[in-house]
Amino acid sequence: MLGEQHGEVLFTVEDNIIIAKAIGSFNEEGAYDYTNGFKDRVDQLGSQPFAILVDNLLMEGATPEAFKVLEAYNQWLNDKPLVAKAFVVKSRVTTSIVTAHSPSINQQTVENFSTKEDALQWLSKKLANSP
Repeated sequence: MLGEQHGEVLFTVEDNIIIAKAIGSFNEEGAYDYTNGFKDRVDQLGSQPFAILVDNLLMEGATPEAFKVLEAYNQWLNDKPLVAKAFVVKSRVTTSIVTAHSPSINQQTVENFSTKEDALQWLSKKLANSP
């Protein structure tokens, strides 16, 4: 089993909102797939302001190594034209765990939501009001 990727992520992009659906438990390889997927989409948007929606309803957890990859990604993201990030979660504890292991996320405008629709509405407003 060692060396196999764990965790799956599905991406879509709608009106400069990068949407990711995280599924399962993530190890280091899965975290690289997750973060590289975001990086590819951010690079495709160039210098345009963008937002991120992370649907964590089907996410089960992550290893310490996965959180290290996530922290490096959030540090990278802090130098990009990110307007806001929304998490769709069953419990705010999920986001608290992510924030504890990836402190650079505290430099971002982040909100938690219980539905994807509410998150998209909030992100659309944030993008519309961005410079």
